[in-house]
Amino acid sequence: MPQGAKSSSNTLAIYWTDPGTGALTANGSTGTGAYPYAIAMTPNGLFAYVTNLVSGTVNSYSINTTTGAVGMTGNSVGSVNPYGIAMDPLGRFVWVANFSANTVSAYTINGSTGQIVAAGSPVPTGTHPYDVAAHPSGNYVYVTNESGNSVSAFSVNTSSGQLTQIGTPAVGTVAGPHGLVVDPSGHFVYVAEAGGDTVTVFSINAGTGALARLGFTRAGSLPNAVAVHPNGQFVYAANQSSNNVSVFSINSSTGLLTAVGSPVAAGSGPTALKVNAAGTYLYVANLVSNTTSTYSINSGTGVLTPLGAATATGSGPQGIAITP
Repeated sequence: MPQGAKSSSNTLAIYWTDPGTGALTANGSTGTGAYPYAIAMTPNGLFAYVTNLVSGTVNSYSINTTTGAVGMTGNSVGSVNPYGIAMDPLGRFVWVANFSANTVSAYTINGSTGQIVAAGSPVPTGTHPYDVAAHPSGNYVYVTNESGNSVSAFSVNTSSGQLTQIGTPAVGTVAGPHGLVVDPSGHFVYVAEAGGDTVTVFSINAGTGALARLGFTRAGSLPNAVAVHPNGQFVYAANQSSNNVSVFSINSSTGLLTAVGSPVAAGSGPTALKVNAAGTYLYVANLVSNTTSTYSINSGTGVLTPLGAATATGSGPQGIAITP
């Protein structure tokens, strides 16, 4: 069940997915704060969290797994222009990038109510933190710093969710790092470099969580977000200015990427994308054309096939999350 933040209409849209065809069917919406941007969901699919960029809040929602209905838990916490949000793999914590404050906040999740409580004070990042990704082990968190042209690494206190910076930010990205993702094996981080039109690869030190830059591969124009296939063999990048999606295969030994064919057409201004847990479909939010594009995925090659016309989503779709 995908959910999408509609930034221009200040709503969270809900859709049913057909597991056989990938098709989306509208299932209502609910209100958010001003300019909702990113969504994170607990692994059990019971709760969702939305960053509201303009109102400076993070909202908590409960999800009815039978009807798909979504409702506020009554819990909204303050932030400073929150952009990206990441979920702990075990559903205990969420981490939020505070863009204007140059910090990242940790929150503890109440497993019964879904409400969140700040876990200590925000921790400094580089300049203008944009997106957040959690390591599959839950032991590390990574943050892209858009104006700092860097990626920050943090270790996680697995009791509280609090973060401690690992070394200094990994400078050496191309320019304007936006979205990032950790591969399922936990060996590599992939970063969409919006200023350099590339996807950059970092290796992860298994013992410390520290990053080392390995190289980069050309994407389309203004890559804004990246997603990795659950089988760990492919990476997808949403290219916001060239209106398409790049497909890459992953070298399992080196982590480096190789383009698979030419980028596939999307709607206008693709800004977020998500692969479903089964690895059968990719969903792309198109910010300018106010649609979501759906693609089937060839699990052997990673190749995308568009599935009919894009689905109308309302004004300004941004983040996407899918229930397990």
